[in-house]
Amino acid sequence: MVHKRKHFLMNFIAGLTIAGLIVALTGCGAGIPKELKNEAKALPNAIKAEQSQVDKHKDKYISLTKASEFKAVEAYALKENWIQKFVLAHNELKRAKELY
Repeated sequence: MVHKRKHFLMNFIAGLTIAGLIVALTGCGAGIPKELKNEAKALPNAIKAEQSQVDKHKDKYISLTKASEFKAVEAYALKENWIQKFVLAHNELKRAKELY
């Protein structure tokens, strides 16, 4: 009698575990959510837009360096290597483009 109860209990637990796994795996069947897919598809355009923004700001910076007002901040620009920030931004965007 004890053996039959133990066997029944083991079968019940195994069945419950399998049912739980089936329910869990069925929920995974939909795949990646649409929002994530849409964001991934939009990345190349976002990268291009950011490259355009960096170029625009770099052009503004270069024109500012030619203005007389730049003399007031030139020491900071050299010390902090502001022009290098544009190079770093382009490198990051290039890396992002390669990854995505």
